[in-house]
Amino acid sequence: MNPVLSLDLPFAKRLGRGKVRELFELNGDLLLVASDRISAFDVVMQEGIPGKGWVLTGTSAFWFRHLAGVCDHHLLSVDVDSWADVPAAYKDVLRGRTMRCKKARPLPIEWVVRGYLTGSGWKDYQKDGMVSGVQLPAGLQHASELDPPILTPSTKAETGHDEPISFARVVEMVGREVAEQARDYALELYRRGREYARSRGIVIADTKFEFGVLDGKVVLIDECLTPDSSRFWPAHEVRPGSNPTSFDKQYLRDWLTGTGWNKNPPPPTLPPEVIQKTAATYAEIQQRLTAQKPIAFLLGSDSDLPVLEGAFAALSELGVGFHVRILSAHRTPEEAGEFARNAHKNGVRVLIGVAGMAAHLAGALAAHSTLPVLGVPVDAGPLQGHDALLSTAMMPPGIPVAAMGIGKAAARNAALLAVRILALSDPAIAGQLERSRRAERDKTLAKDAEVRRKYGC
Repeated sequence: MNPVLSLDLPFAKRLGRGKVRELFELNGDLLLVASDRISAFDVVMQEGIPGKGWVLTGTSAFWFRHLAGVCDHHLLSVDVDSWADVPAAYKDVLRGRTMRCKKARPLPIEWVVRGYLTGSGWKDYQKDGMVSGVQLPAGLQHASELDPPILTPSTKAETGHDEPISFARVVEMVGREVAEQARDYALELYRRGREYARSRGIVIADTKFEFGVLDGKVVLIDECLTPDSSRFWPAHEVRPGSNPTSFDKQYLRDWLTGTGWNKNPPPPTLPPEVIQKTAATYAEIQQRLTAQKPIAFLLGSDSDLPVLEGAFAALSELGVGFHVRILSAHRTPEEAGEFARNAHKNGVRVLIGVAGMAAHLAGALAAHSTLPVLGVPVDAGPLQGHDALLSTAMMPPGIPVAAMGIGKAAARNAALLAVRILALSDPAIAGQLERSRRAERDKTLAKDAEVRRKYGC
């Protein structure tokens, strides 16, 4: 996968180019296109991190939706395929890395919230017990929690280094009402984000927000709680005095520091292993924070598990989460029905019933849920699954089940069909599915070319 370092959109008006994002205007809306560029110490690296733009966009979109109850935001859509004013030739490069937003007037401040003592804050504290002018208690250690969290605003520099400023200076720059509103929003966004992240085993050590003014209201803009704007730690590693693993670009920062680089352009060349490790770190934090399990496999018996090996592998390759339960239509009918009834509110969007012989499980699930149900007959018993296929396919009126054939191939196809159903309403999954399809096409064409060369065709 080649990283996207820059792009131009001739059908849109270019507004600017940030350290990571390309900014365009299209029919009055703002297009924020996240490239795969990466910066550290306010310097953009020469190399990109493959897939980073997808992570930033998908993670931001998740948080904008999740935190919408705190304040308004500028995000309109990430569904590139629904934008009629984007030419088809550009949708591949934009898909998964583009946010369409309302245009707001940005405030020239980064609203940094610190919930734990680390980074530059830890260095400042060691000098004089203060962080950006905020006095902290004596005796704190690295990774000590700051309760309550503190706001340490800074200037927003397009080039060069951001500089810490006092809240009094913020008031002078934007006015007291706007400053206090943005401050309150930043602290509450961090609080709610921190609570959710903890439920996924992640600590948000610190982060920065950006706000703008739209129709006289302060709104959240740019990105939100991404690996570029935040420091993430595994919760089980966090205690005063510890040095937790970072799920963000701290790995890159540490490597750069180890080279002796003076943190001014040009930066050192990043070796392949640093690029790969950074890409894997970005992908992992997105998965841990935002990944849902929209597909549920329900099996009549654990002996059916081998049938699903290919299905599990396909979903893992596409980055789609799934549940697996052993719930029988005959032995645990109440539990199977309860799972089906509660599946939608628990984030499940497609149910897959896997059973052999009588194979009533898929029908039982469909009777208790309005979600799509796919049935996978297992090739067991004297009829090698044909009895299960008929049981799955022949449902009474009002109990729709899609029967997928018999055995491992059917199970894999059921998983892929479930992904296609999800892709109808999830642009990120749609983009991943399209990339997977293109990869399979390229692999087949390469084999075709090899055979043609061999036989002179």
